[in-house]
Amino acid sequence: VARHHHARHAGVQQPGPLSTNIAGLSERAGYCYRYMASNAIGASWSPVSTFTTLSDFSQWSERMPLVFSGYTQAVTLSNFPALVLLGTNVAGFSYDQFLSGSNADLVFADGTLTTELPYEVDTWNTNGVSCVWVQVPVLAGTNTTVWALWGRSGTTAAAYTTNGSVWANGSAGVWHLNESGFPYADSSSNGHPATSGTAPTAVAGVIGGGQSFSSASSQYLDVNSGIIADAAPVTFGAWAQVNNGGQLMSRGRDGYGDGWSLDLAGTTGTSFSAAVTVTTGGAQTWGVNGTTVASPGTWYHVMAVWNGADTFSLYVNGAMQGSTGVGKTILWSSTIGFWFGRFFDSFLD
Repeated sequence: VARHHHARHAGVQQPGPLSTNIAGLSERAGYCYRYMASNAIGASWSPVSTFTTLSDFSQWSERMPLVFSGYTQAVTLSNFPALVLLGTNVAGFSYDQFLSGSNADLVFADGTLTTELPYEVDTWNTNGVSCVWVQVPVLAGTNTTVWALWGRSGTTAAAYTTNGSVWANGSAGVWHLNESGFPYADSSSNGHPATSGTAPTAVAGVIGGGQSFSSASSQYLDVNSGIIADAAPVTFGAWAQVNNGGQLMSRGRDGYGDGWSLDLAGTTGTSFSAAVTVTTGGAQTWGVNGTTVASPGTWYHVMAVWNGADTFSLYVNGAMQGSTGVGKTILWSSTIGFWFGRFFDSFLD
């Protein structure tokens, strides 16, 4: 039987919006509520609604503003997962100041210290740099500020640190590749881990850990599920360090059938360029070749953007390499494998 922890009589009300104040609620807690109205005819209950109470940020002993001064684009980004690096090299920050386990009292707030922000710890290194993804509500200009707070005993990490909330801006899948074996987790809430293939070797990545793939050992990771609907717009990519070329990411293309792949093409001892290709019956039908020359042993951020209709664009380190108009949709069939590192002799992160 349901029991109400709080009840308040609102008195006689006229038609229109209704609000009331309730005291004694716990901080950072979820609550359900509903209204009951009655008149001479009878009584009626509203549907149940929910809310979460705000944090009292004055209860944290340590705080530090974080200014994203490097964003110079004209486009305002909403609910953007931004990387925050915390470590012994940051003035005013110390791992010794945490009071609830290793990092359970870490929280982030918006620039007005009003709203708690979802975050996910990628890697936590008390002897060096820790990588944390924070969902910034609005990123615009070079003065966007959020706050990091820590130093409060008796707190537990919020559910948003592990349930994919930080990626709830349309991400179909997020793989940090920190693992040393299967499964390789999907940090989004969609649940697409890589569960099969041949495990690569764990190495240091650009952000936390990464993976070293060897084509001679047939190493690759397979996400055995549909990721996104056919023809839907999508952006996909990874950090890659090139030692020999191959497919960073691919869908259905195994050198024979239909599909697509995001490649770093080349042979050992030569320069490398990025490319995205689509095949039909094993033959390339269209693609975009990059203009950036990649050197072995250097990390590059490689991204491809499909507009969902007729254009593929390629980016390396944020610079557009080119685009192509096409007359077919990209292949995302749930019955065809989605791979990392197929025919690849390099590092991925």
